[in-house]
Formats: sequence, C-alpha cells, structure tokens
Amino acid sequence: MFLFWVSIWIFVALVGTFPVIIEKAADIVGIGRGVDLVIYTAVFALFYFLFKIYVRVSKVEKDISQIVRKIAIDKAEKVNK
Repeated sequence: MFLFWVSIWIFVALVGTFPVIIEKAADIVGIGRGVDLVIYTAVFALFYFLFKIYVRVSKVEKDISQIVRKIAIDKAEKVNK
C-alpha cells in the first residue's frame, strides 16, 4: 500500500511540474484539455473504489451474519441440553 501511495504522489508531482505530460496524454486519448483528462480519470477512480468498498462491506456483512447465526445455534444447543 505504501508503494501505491508513493507512486501516486510521484505521478502528481511530475504532472504538477511538467503539465505538458498530461496534455500529451489528453491529446492521445482524444480529450481537449489535460485538466479534463484528470477529472475524468478521478471520477472513474472514485466510482471504481466506491464499488470495491461496496463489495467488501457486503462480504463483511455476510460474514458477520454467518458468525452470529453460528453463535445463536451453538447457544441454543447448549440451552436445550
């Protein structure tokens, strides 16, 4: 995770220092301005990470339900014995 964030901040520093890089990338993709490319990429990344968080929360909720169900069954079996 550390390397991911370091690489992100190195990229941000490079783009901030040399904005021509993002302009050329925008021209290659067919977007008018480099700022628009950055905004589109940021929105896409936010939706992607939001989806990943949703999937993870759903899995955690399912796991918690299974654990609670097992604990309830175990307690019910102890009471009935």
